[in-house]
Amino acid sequence: MILALGWALIHFLWQGALIAALSFLAQAALRKGSAQSRYTAACLAMLLMTLCPLATFSYLTNREKTALKPAPVMITSVREASVTSAMDLAPAVAIPRPIQVETSPEEFAARIQRHLPWIVSGWLGAVCVLSLRLLLGYARVRQIKRRACESLGVYWTERLSDLSERLRVSRPVRLCQSALVTVPTVIGWLRPVILFPASALAGLPPAQLEAILAHELAHIQRHDYLVNLLQNLIETLLFYHPAVWWVSRHIDQERELCCDDLTVEVCGDRVNYARALAALEELRSTAPGLALAAGGGSLLRRIRRLAGLPTEANRSGWWLAGAAALMLVAAVGLIGRHSLNAADAGRTRIAEDKSHAAELLQDSRSLVGMGQLDEAEAKLEEALKQEPEFKSARCYLDFVRSIRPNLEGDLKEKLSKAPPPEMGESKSRRITQNEPPPPNHALLFLRLDLAEARRVMAELDLLGILNAHRLTGDGSSIYVPGDKVHQIRTHLASKGMPRSKEVGFEIFDKPAFGMSDYVLQFNRTRALEGELARVIARIDGIESAQVKIVSRESRLLDDPQKKPSAAVFIKLQDNQTIDQQTAFAIHATPRLVLKNSFRKLSRTS
Repeated sequence: MILALGWALIHFLWQGALIAALSFLAQAALRKGSAQSRYTAACLAMLLMTLCPLATFSYLTNREKTALKPAPVMITSVREASVTSAMDLAPAVAIPRPIQVETSPEEFAARIQRHLPWIVSGWLGAVCVLSLRLLLGYARVRQIKRRACESLGVYWTERLSDLSERLRVSRPVRLCQSALVTVPTVIGWLRPVILFPASALAGLPPAQLEAILAHELAHIQRHDYLVNLLQNLIETLLFYHPAVWWVSRHIDQERELCCDDLTVEVCGDRVNYARALAALEELRSTAPGLALAAGGGSLLRRIRRLAGLPTEANRSGWWLAGAAALMLVAAVGLIGRHSLNAADAGRTRIAEDKSHAAELLQDSRSLVGMGQLDEAEAKLEEALKQEPEFKSARCYLDFVRSIRPNLEGDLKEKLSKAPPPEMGESKSRRITQNEPPPPNHALLFLRLDLAEARRVMAELDLLGILNAHRLTGDGSSIYVPGDKVHQIRTHLASKGMPRSKEVGFEIFDKPAFGMSDYVLQFNRTRALEGELARVIARIDGIESAQVKIVSRESRLLDDPQKKPSAAVFIKLQDNQTIDQQTAFAIHATPRLVLKNSFRKLSRTS
């Protein structure tokens, strides 16, 4: 949720700029229209600015929930366990920090994502400070309203009732005199109060005071107090974007113009109302942020507008500014498109350069299967020299170096002494489903996919292995002469057969842009499980293996007694047992790899 909130705040930078540009064009197009139309356009822009972060946050949250939807877990006995995808049996635990993918746009996004918790923390801190400021302003307004209890008399009460009826104000309105304000002000929405300063009552004639009173009633009739309160809340939440303040300022200006139009419509004397505004300028002071004052907005512009004189806005180059805004948006779009094209070209080049590096990676896997670790490291180093950003090759190189103590020694010696498979001239023979294999034959592979079984049998036919069999019932089991099982498996491993179903470090070849930290961490553990299963499955006497890594989430107050662990499920070949050395190799392989990935892995795990 923190990442989704952080990305929503980041995306609002361009969303707010785009909405502000559209609002600017709308204001330019409506400059000769009514103030109400411009006010509506500005309020619509503010509404869109509010909805964009909410929609982005909702979209990112739902996408993350969909990506992390748990898969059904199948419980299988250890005897029947086979190598399956680690995603199917994903542990519901926290995962270690992932290895980041260093591609140009994805790397930039990953760098931003690493700082998102700090960005969100800073945003929350600033929102708290601004919220405190807003609450203090609200408390000040409430205090002014409570202390304003002096009525203006029967005459002004009757004038208030008459103007309220003409403006169709149905709510009860109080009219009071207050020494805490310097300009006429409206406070409250459901039970509004109009406050007049004593200086205005003494310095303005009754006709001008009536016009000012009509202006304040226009604010009440339009529910401007509520809109102003929502404005302050939006400014508090989206304070970091200048476009929000720009749109809010336009709303304030157009709001005053709308109330001026209603006042002139009720009073009918533009000149008298303009003189009243000019007189208020001499009394003008800063009103509370949550209150609505008659002297708000650009007072000079309002007076010139009432007098029918050209305003500064009308004399300004609206269309020139609009054209500049369009050019700016077009430039941003072209730059973005150029960046996307450059990124696509870079990805295409990387894909082409990785083709040979991928072949070297596959060769290194076969060499590891034959125990030739030095040659495997040389292949991997060559692949990284050709493509330094080939993450799966780099991860596999570190992986090979970490398992070297387990594969060197006795296992490597056995594999190196294995003679090459004998060649013959006869093709392989298939036996029927119910026909048992010859007594001198042993199982080569069990439960292969049909396509993979065909590939293996085709290779055996090319080798001319005598009496190689495949059961025709399900087409997934292959038997060969028992004395040639090891040699045939070594040869097939050099050809990359059979293909493992486990997902290894090649998962990092996919772009990580848009993935959450949880998905990246999950992929890293998934890759470690797959690579460990591949290595253990190549030990002599083991048909298949499956590794499950379990680790607690890293927390500040963590229990040091609860250590991470790894479980290894193996299926032995027919008539095979595990000696002490093989058991130690199986146990030590995940320990040596995981001790650098987790804080501590117990020896008994």
